[in-house]
Amino acid sequence: MNAGRVVRLASLLSLGLLACSPPAGRDAARPPPRAPATPAASVAPSPSIAPPTSASAAPPPVPVAELPSAPLLPTGFVAVPEPNLAPDASRVACGAFSIENAPSASPNNYEPFVRAYDKAGKKIYEAHGRTYELDAGISVRQSLVADVCGDLTGDGIPELILTERTMGAHCCYTHYIVSLTTPAKRLLMWEKGDSGDGMLPIRFSKSGPWQVISYARIYPPFDPEKGEPTMVYAGVPGYPIVFDYVGGEYKPRTFSFREGLRSMRQEDRAACAALPDCEPSPFYEWGLALIIGDWETEKAKLIPDAEEREPFERRAKEFTAALRRALGP
Repeated sequence: MNAGRVVRLASLLSLGLLACSPPAGRDAARPPPRAPATPAASVAPSPSIAPPTSASAAPPPVPVAELPSAPLLPTGFVAVPEPNLAPDASRVACGAFSIENAPSASPNNYEPFVRAYDKAGKKIYEAHGRTYELDAGISVRQSLVADVCGDLTGDGIPELILTERTMGAHCCYTHYIVSLTTPAKRLLMWEKGDSGDGMLPIRFSKSGPWQVISYARIYPPFDPEKGEPTMVYAGVPGYPIVFDYVGGEYKPRTFSFREGLRSMRQEDRAACAALPDCEPSPFYEWGLALIIGDWETEKAKLIPDAEEREPFERRAKEFTAALRRALGP
């Protein structure tokens, strides 16, 4: 099994996409309250050192990672451990640089940040998470960590894939891609919101820059009052979103990689078939078939019962448009 398949399978399992979905007709449940939305920003995470916030309470528990802490990556890419996994903030070599996720200077706060050094050990980049107002007069700093380092664009200079999070339940996540040029350049800022699925390099094109893949939760446009399936938050599918390097930036271009997603689906189905009690979610398979463009040929296999399939048929065009808007052309 290749590295990409292992990581994708772990992500699908964490999203509940390789398991039985909630039955239609179950009482609807609204998503849990979101943490305050992350404020807009027009620049990369601040390269300046921010003073730690003070707090008398014990630090919150570190959330369990939704993806493996050291995922299998393509050759040339390295995973950067989080401070709780490397308390001494050990540095990881990446090209001509070394990268570390540094722990907060305050023992009462979990606010890691990112540093990069050149071969001489000189710090050439530092970034901290943004702050947001939790309540009147209470400002909270988000954690910011580097997940992956490697040359995504093929110019010989590594990029960092960063994750910023509020530390709330399921929410909220922002992902960045930053090139360690001089000065550092931000190639992506994605205000993801819910669900910490991470971002990983993937090769869909035969040459040139790497693509980057993650998953985005998107509610299907069903209406339970019309007898259509009821979706609860835990059952909302996370569909693949593929970013491509276009015009000096990473942009969502999922629908442009249908053949790559078709091959990925085939690998994931084979991996699922090898697991006991693994059953793909019809909601996920439906949306993926709409992205790939083969719903008409796949539908009878995915949802054999014609009556159960009817709401999926009725909403297919509407949902395809919604997926294209959310995931990119």
